[in-house]
Amino acid sequence: MPSSGLVASLGNTPLTDISSSKNGQITAKIPETLAPNTYKLTFYHPTLTINVPKLANFSLSPIITLSPRPQPKITSVLPTYVALEDTITIQGVNFISDNTISTPMGTIEHVMASNNGTTLTFKASQLPRISQAAAIRQKSTSNTTGIAVTVVVVNEGGFSTDAVYFVLK
Repeated sequence: MPSSGLVASLGNTPLTDISSSKNGQITAKIPETLAPNTYKLTFYHPTLTINVPKLANFSLSPIITLSPRPQPKITSVLPTYVALEDTITIQGVNFISDNTISTPMGTIEHVMASNNGTTLTFKASQLPRISQAAAIRQKSTSNTTGIAVTVVVVNEGGFSTDAVYFVLK
């Protein structure tokens, strides 16, 4: 039980990090593993009185609906020009603890987002087919700047639809 004495749950799933403010706002952490669905939200406090004589316990049980996660969105991929040993940073929103980075050069699974869900990082060399592409690029006699590699982020919210890429130099 939290130090405030307040207990909350969604259905049979207990909530954590519960806190309340003087203005009556209650916040709690919902587990990431909780599937989108409609749940009964229950709050309980063993000693709180609500200005009604002899009322020592209360339980509030509204119904709430958890919506599916929002779709990931990529705003940038840095650096623009990439060598095999470079670290690539994807910036955007709605990244979660388990993301997949998909490119024509291969897929990297289980990429963890930064704490605020706006950044993913990986090494270019982690992409399975990028070494082959780099070898072909080095043998090329054309004057092109490099090979454009489209990037898509996939997670529980869906997949990014932004036209973003890096260039393999």
